[in-house]
Order: sequence, then C-alpha cells, then structure tokens
Amino acid sequence: MRGVGVLSDLLDPVRAYDALSPYKAVCRRRWSALAHRGPPEAELVATDRGNETGPPHGEVNWVEDLAVRLKLDLTIRPRGRCARA
Repeated sequence: MRGVGVLSDLLDPVRAYDALSPYKAVCRRRWSALAHRGPPEAELVATDRGNETGPPHGEVNWVEDLAVRLKLDLTIRPRGRCARA
C-alpha cells in the first residue's frame, strides 16, 4: 500500500511496478497497460484445452510434480464409456 506509511507483513512491494519508471504517474499508466493486456494466444489455447480435458494448465515440471504429490492420474482418455472386452 503506497502512501499509507504503515507496511503490513502481508503486503510485499511489487518490484516490477517500481521498475517501470521513477515517476509514479508513468508507473500507473504502464502498469495499467500491462494489466489490461491479454495473455498470449498459445496460453489461451492451453487453458481451454485443460478446461475441456481436465489436467491442470502450467509448466510441465509443475504439472508433473503436482500429479505425483497429489497422486493424480493425468492421462487423457477418450469420452464415453469404456469398451467392453
């Protein structure tokens, strides 16, 4: 929280924000432009695929670690009932 004078242990200054410019007004404009820019198309496609198929979206190492820690089977299977033998 800027300008309040009392910092909370729960709040951490965003160094990326401060690095945008030494001028507060310029920081605000640049931060707003960054915040309102949409994610890259590839990320949107990967997120949509995860929503449709179920596995979480993220970096490969993170997803694999999550699957191991939570004992998840992230195999994507075709829709419908299992084929009978």
